[in-house]
Amino acid sequence: QDTSLWLGGSHTWQAPQQEGDFTHKISGLSEDSVYYYRFMAENDAGRSWAFQTSVFLTSEIEFEEVSDAQFSALIPGEVRIHRKDTVTANPLKVYYSIGGTAIPGLEYSELPGVVTIPAGETYATISIQPLPVYPMPQTKTVELELLSGPYIIGNQSIAKIEIFVENTTSWRKCMPITFPGYTNNATLTNFPALIVLEETDTGLGFYYSDFLSPPYGDLRFVAYDRMTPLNFEVETWDTGDKSYVWVRIPELTQDTKIYALWGMAGANTPPPNVSEKVWHDGFAGVWHLNDSDNVYDSTVNKNHGTPKGGVNIDVNGITGSALAFNGSNGYIDCGSGLMMHYNSITLSVWFKTDELPTSEKVIIGKSVNSNTGQRYFISMSDLFRARFRGSSLVTASTACLPSHYDNTWHQLTAVFNRKDDLKLFLDGELMQSASMASQVGYDMDRAYKFFIGVHANSSGNAPLASSYFLGSLDEARMMMEAVPDDWVWATYQNMAENNSFNSHGEIVSHLPVGTVYVFW
Repeated sequence: QDTSLWLGGSHTWQAPQQEGDFTHKISGLSEDSVYYYRFMAENDAGRSWAFQTSVFLTSEIEFEEVSDAQFSALIPGEVRIHRKDTVTANPLKVYYSIGGTAIPGLEYSELPGVVTIPAGETYATISIQPLPVYPMPQTKTVELELLSGPYIIGNQSIAKIEIFVENTTSWRKCMPITFPGYTNNATLTNFPALIVLEETDTGLGFYYSDFLSPPYGDLRFVAYDRMTPLNFEVETWDTGDKSYVWVRIPELTQDTKIYALWGMAGANTPPPNVSEKVWHDGFAGVWHLNDSDNVYDSTVNKNHGTPKGGVNIDVNGITGSALAFNGSNGYIDCGSGLMMHYNSITLSVWFKTDELPTSEKVIIGKSVNSNTGQRYFISMSDLFRARFRGSSLVTASTACLPSHYDNTWHQLTAVFNRKDDLKLFLDGELMQSASMASQVGYDMDRAYKFFIGVHANSSGNAPLASSYFLGSLDEARMMMEAVPDDWVWATYQNMAENNSFNSHGEIVSHLPVGTVYVFW
């Protein structure tokens, strides 16, 4: 290579040189730019060029403290390293030092001291993963500091993450919760159970005024041992009515017992990763459908939806508020992700309508107005249908009766088990199944749009005219796994018959204990 061809010029360190780092000051560089350089050494034997070109940025990188960690639930904390979107063409290695009071390798997984921001991305995430420690230590810290590298260090050069421990035995209010409505023998793992809270005078009474870190900063859920914290998400908190909370139950059986805790001043609402972890890795998307401006996905996948056209709030949802679709142009666009590929999946959604559709209306899933296009969805007309098309069409269906368009809530669930059957459930009951084992090796790779409330046109990426759902929808979900029949039944019963599926025991008050000395 000819060094004269490098537009930025070159610099030569003449021999002899002492061992150590070589430095060279370059002036006249442009801000927020990417520069490339390459080393070449030359002696009597000839020239030798570095294996590859290196990069440096005249742009700042900074830390962002995303969330703290938690010892008791082994919930990781997160730190992000950001760069500007104008300098993302190449991967960038960022170096950092590690300190703090937590012991690496003992109290949290050791960190490598370097992280790579991938090409095309503006940030990379460093995860602070607590390790099982007994007895659990007091709250510890992990402190990271940016080190010099091929970039400029910005103002936010230090990140401090806490790995905290809460002593929930000191919470003033404790309420046992059991699930007598689950009468099946199968154990359901990582089941997201709906807990409904409302004021009552029964027993010692449940009152929102007993929360000492309002609105619900001191709400906690723990396992039967009253120590192990459980992940939870507050969907709706309404001190004048009912509040809806989702709790991840590690094992749901006929004998499961958990506890709700509250009544602790100065407590903070758990970080976002606590609520996201209610929905285990098998969940691809969970849309509560309680906001007509933003349809958020509660999972870590962030497959958020965008409401289009006539979508409004229905305050009488199955869990708090729902969304009402006007039947003429209202739907939700969840983007072109959520690709099934070779996976089995489960779709579910609650619906309420007082009208029998005159043509097939897709309620949830990926569809296309084509005889051969890939699809998986649940639809409604004179029949409820779960459809799948890979190399061939598979359909499970059941009649839509007047009792189903009676302006009350019903749940549809479709389990697409690629190794077995496509099953269609209505209100927790299996209605029909059809073999889809022939589809086990077919790649569902088309990037069609995932819609809620409308059938897609022939492109698979826009609505099909006159195919909009009329009515209300609530609690839409997609899972990248085929759940068992017991899971479908329990999910329905937990929401439809919450008062009998769940049982709230007598609230226990733990008052402060100690000695008061009075001097006069």
